[in-house]
Amino acid sequence: MSSVRGPGRPAPNTGLTSDVLLEAALKAFATYGYDGTSIRTLSRELHISHNLLNQRFGTKDSLWRAALDWGVEHQRRVVAQADDEQREPIDRFRTFIYSSIRYGLDHPELFRLIYLEGGLPSDRLDYITEKYVAPTTSRLSATLEALARLGVIKPVSRALFYSTITFGATSVSALRPMTQATLPDRLYSAEWKDQYADEFTEFILAGLKP
Repeated sequence: MSSVRGPGRPAPNTGLTSDVLLEAALKAFATYGYDGTSIRTLSRELHISHNLLNQRFGTKDSLWRAALDWGVEHQRRVVAQADDEQREPIDRFRTFIYSSIRYGLDHPELFRLIYLEGGLPSDRLDYITEKYVAPTTSRLSATLEALARLGVIKPVSRALFYSTITFGATSVSALRPMTQATLPDRLYSAEWKDQYADEFTEFILAGLKP
């Protein structure tokens, strides 16, 4: 005898992976903010029992942190896949810039979350700084200094470079409603993303020429 769900009752757990759950959570927090997101609402959107997220991740704060960790690691992995250690330093640098921007266009939720949390001091902002901003800028500093010593680029502040990519290049996607209100409707096609990432990459490199 088959069971029938009552109206509005979530479907049972269908074997959703942690990747699926955390990506959905990241998008929810980036869209509605921390206070506007509830585990119950997210569970309803995923058609799962609201107990599932509680069982896997505990509190909403723990889910938020797990979602951010997932987003940071996903970005790192995708950008790293584009790297080729056999290429010249300037070509690897160009690829890093391009792939970082392209990632932000395809996955704006990580950067949108940073925008939302970055305006006010909080424990969540401290966590973003610890888990994402500090490690990222540290790696950038070593890369930028090495390229400057080789004469490939001129010396540049890591804060300036980080801000240009994180808050400059990705803003058209992270702030999509505002962008759509001011720029043409053709935005966000794969062809447009490729062109935008390429042009912004060359714009950055032109400013870094020694």
